Amino acid sequence: PPSGNELACEPLPGGFAAGQVLLVLRGTCTFSAKALAAQAAGAVGVIVYDNEVPTTLQTMTSAAALEVPGIPAFLIEEVAGLEVRSLVDAGTEVNATLNFQAIEFWNGHPTIALGSAEVRVANPGALPLHWKAAVRLHAPLSADFYDAAVLEGAAADAIPWVGKEAFEEIPSFRENEVDDGGELLHLPFAFHFFGEEVRHAFISSNGFLAMGPDYVPQSGDGWGVIGSERAPNGLVAPFWDDLICTRRSRVSVAQSGDAVVVWYENMSWFEPMAADETVSFQVSLHANGSVHFCYQGLPQRAERYANTDIGVESMNGRSGVALAGSLPLAAG
Repeated sequence: PPSGNELACEPLPGGFAAGQVLLVLRGTCTFSAKALAAQAAGAVGVIVYDNEVPTTLQTMTSAAALEVPGIPAFLIEEVAGLEVRSLVDAGTEVNATLNFQAIEFWNGHPTIALGSAEVRVANPGALPLHWKAAVRLHAPLSADFYDAAVLEGAAADAIPWVGKEAFEEIPSFRENEVDDGGELLHLPFAFHFFGEEVRHAFISSNGFLAMGPDYVPQSGDGWGVIGSERAPNGLVAPFWDDLICTRRSRVSVAQSGDAVVVWYENMSWFEPMAADETVSFQVSLHANGSVHFCYQGLPQRAERYANTDIGVESMNGRSGVALAGSLPLAAG
């Protein structure tokens, strides 16, 4: 903005910022007032740089008494803003790209007492607005959130091994050697997991399902501890280990009754010395939130399971149920 109006709290000359992104300093007036002044001067966007260190705001909000601006506006740290300002003052052309990104809004309800709130969504711009509302449990979680039982005999027979004819092989695994990879699965129902509704699960070659749409495979995800905040988190882990899908392996998915079932067949360990040993197992996610693990053809050597984790873990990793120590893995 012109000298003396760096805050853009006063009207700007008409057409002053036509087709440009305006850089303004935070302070004195509201973010809405700055954006409206820039919009009236022809700007296509606003970058506000902070006037304090560190930046504490996560989201700039609109003042209720003012019209909602129709251009995007973003807040950056003071040091970054001063650097851009010095380039502009020196006559350097600076290009900026403003990308819209979805935000998560939490209305601050208490975790125990019931409350109510109103969220108003406005779209004064020319682009379509996409939004959704979801409920998330904001309460202390513990391992007691899930009850676990190891079933044997007739009780185990009540949980059937789903037959091969029901499954469809997952394309990214088909005739490929997959290590630390996998594919995102869209669930046909809202799966209730540690108090959250989940509609996606990433099927990892390392024998776990990462719940939600955000998991990105990383080298080294074949090792971990259930109940640790170290990523990956939000896991349903029927057999979490450093596994690899070889050309003789299959990873398939089926819908059986009220459940989605993932079948890992003939998975090998990444360790070359274990190339002749394989493991097969199925994990079922049921619409009522229950989880079933079934196993077939486990190796006999107890040391093969030294790094295996089995169980479930909350989305933040702070709570979990680890079952590997309770299972007779070496018994086959």
